[in-house]
Amino acid sequence: MINLFIAIKKFLYDQYKLLDYALNSTYYYKSLSSKSKFRVNGELLNWYYRYGERNKMYFAWGLNEKGKLLSDYMSRKEFFKDKIKVRKISVKVNL
Repeated sequence: MINLFIAIKKFLYDQYKLLDYALNSTYYYKSLSSKSKFRVNGELLNWYYRYGERNKMYFAWGLNEKGKLLSDYMSRKEFFKDKIKVRKISVKVNL
């Protein structure tokens, strides 16, 4: 029961942070070719459901600009999985 409560609490907190991040003007740098806040929020939700994590680097990567796609970037989890694979291969090669 406690684990279910913690899971629900984490889910609701993540949704709150995504909405806050998408709609907060502090994070949002409005340029001439920026996407709408509705689209930004939709893409952040899409990232969350696809990768199971919040994209805290959305604006830093410039994904709020028109013409940038989420598929051009990899999630943190994918990056670390690939990093571990490369390390295993490099250890085998160096032996």
